[in-house]
Amino acid sequence: MEGQGAILEPQTQPTRITTDSQNASQNVSQESETMAHKAPHAESTVLSFHDNIKAAARKNLAFRQTVCKGAFSELVVISIPPTGELGEGAHDDTDVILFIVEGKGEVLFGDRKEIANKHDAILVSAGRIHNLRNVGRHDLKLFAVFSPPPSGAKADVHRIGAEASEEQLRYAWEQ
Repeated sequence: MEGQGAILEPQTQPTRITTDSQNASQNVSQESETMAHKAPHAESTVLSFHDNIKAAARKNLAFRQTVCKGAFSELVVISIPPTGELGEGAHDDTDVILFIVEGKGEVLFGDRKEIANKHDAILVSAGRIHNLRNVGRHDLKLFAVFSPPPSGAKADVHRIGAEASEEQLRYAWEQ
């Protein structure tokens, strides 16, 4: 079911939504301003974030870099090299929304595989085992929203993907 506004079976399957970026960014901007005044930010690393997240994702060279962390969510940018992957894992108490900015990926939910392209959004419900592989020729650039933010050992769910990415970078540097 690919195409504009495709929604896969709710509750049992991941939701994949492709939206009109102008309308989506206007709605998100208005909602963000409202929510910023309602949510306590005692645990925040920054009080707010207002910048071009797509540009930040494109410029990012790190496997995973936190942009900002609030009391109820965390915004990160991720870069996965060709043939790299996040690493299979699940976030027990955290929902994750992945937004593909550049590149081509393969999302895995158990035995199910689906291609994810630029402008796609993937919802990963808490507790769901998943992985994202870069199947393109260039780095897969994305940003993700974790809600609530993972902490402690839970934050290391995709540690294997990060280690593999670092190893691949070391190998490329030595060549």
